[in-house]
Amino acid sequence: MSEDFLPLRDFDEIQQRVLAAAVQGDPSVISELSTVRAGLDEPYKTLAAIVCDSWLHGGFIDLAILKAKACALKVGNPGTKAQSIATVIDSLAGVPILPGGAAAYLHLLRKRIESRQLKDLKTKILAAHSDEDSTYETILHNLSKVLTSTAPTLDRKLPDNELKGLPEYVRSLELKSNGGDFTGLNTGFDHLNRVCNGLGAGFHVIAAEPGAGKTTFAWQIANNVANLAKVPVIYINYEQSKAELREKTLSRKTCIDTRHFRRGKLALEDPINKPKILAALGEYAIEIAPHTTIVEADEKTTAFEIEMIVQGVLKKAGATSCLLVVDYLQLIPLSIDQVKSASNAMDRVTANVSALRRIARKLNVSVLAICSENRAGYKKKNLSVFKETGNIEYGADTASLLKTSKTPGTEEYRCLDLHVVKNRNGETARIGYKFYQKTARFVEVDKSALDPEDDAE
Repeated sequence: MSEDFLPLRDFDEIQQRVLAAAVQGDPSVISELSTVRAGLDEPYKTLAAIVCDSWLHGGFIDLAILKAKACALKVGNPGTKAQSIATVIDSLAGVPILPGGAAAYLHLLRKRIESRQLKDLKTKILAAHSDEDSTYETILHNLSKVLTSTAPTLDRKLPDNELKGLPEYVRSLELKSNGGDFTGLNTGFDHLNRVCNGLGAGFHVIAAEPGAGKTTFAWQIANNVANLAKVPVIYINYEQSKAELREKTLSRKTCIDTRHFRRGKLALEDPINKPKILAALGEYAIEIAPHTTIVEADEKTTAFEIEMIVQGVLKKAGATSCLLVVDYLQLIPLSIDQVKSASNAMDRVTANVSALRRIARKLNVSVLAICSENRAGYKKKNLSVFKETGNIEYGADTASLLKTSKTPGTEEYRCLDLHVVKNRNGETARIGYKFYQKTARFVEVDKSALDPEDDAE
């Protein structure tokens, strides 16, 4: 900027110089007027609107036509004498604009408008929570109102400035300010909720070796979320049928061995079991089934198809969030286009991790993916389990390993530990569970820090 323009600090004079350049037909200034005019004082705000309209329809500025449009208008700021817009046009038409001056004045104008907006916003925010007796919720509510009603008068080009997204963030704070221990979806497991802040929108992965109970664990979480959070739950299952999952729920609720449901050894008219089964069916039908969608996935159920399913369920339920469980990650097929660029299994997992993360971010979804461990990781309890299995260890918001515990079990249950080895927004921890395999039930028992030796590669 030339030093000739730096001493110009009076806002009224800056507005005059910018409008003078516009009235005299400077196309670079006129093209910018639409983005700054809402921050101008009168009469320059009205004049800017007339100039922009004339330029839009004619592609040039004719002073005679400009004054004809403005001759009947008289505008002034509160407390000042109204001026004829036509008179203002006459006064500005004779203002000399030095080479480069228009751009310099426009730059000063933008900075001054931004400064005034910021000062005004700070004043309103301070007023919104000036009452010492206001509760936290009241302050957030008032702040949200201020931000929602204070639209920036500078029209930004992409990307949007941060102020535009702040009202929605404040509204999310209001929803979170409930005094609870966590803000994500309720998994039904207290320690897990506190460690991971519930299941928040994002990508969460649980790995385990075969037979460790990872499907039973994920399905129990899905049932708990449906019952407690009352949001849609979508269970994408590549291995088990709907009947097998239903059997797990009934077994857990009745404490009847799942094998009795599966092998036909259950006498439904049994006077002891019949009331249990009817009660469990009633609970499932009322508390879980209305919020749950089970998809028996196949070779056509790609990540893209999963996204379409989620969008459809959210739309049908009129919901803004949900839990998506994928059982399991390594079995998601690739689309025809993706197959061409995926040379191995690692490429396939990497592509699907990226797709699930995109679904979580785009649709505000909590994604819980079950993952198989690589054989080298069976005895490990750290992130190395995920190495060479795609970018899971980098892309996951939380990553957990379900492992056999050092605590001995009994004939009735096995002791398992869930090692939360990555937690983007919280602590890592070891959470102990009793796994009643015959009745498909996990019971949470304790929580502690991860063992130091588990961190060794």
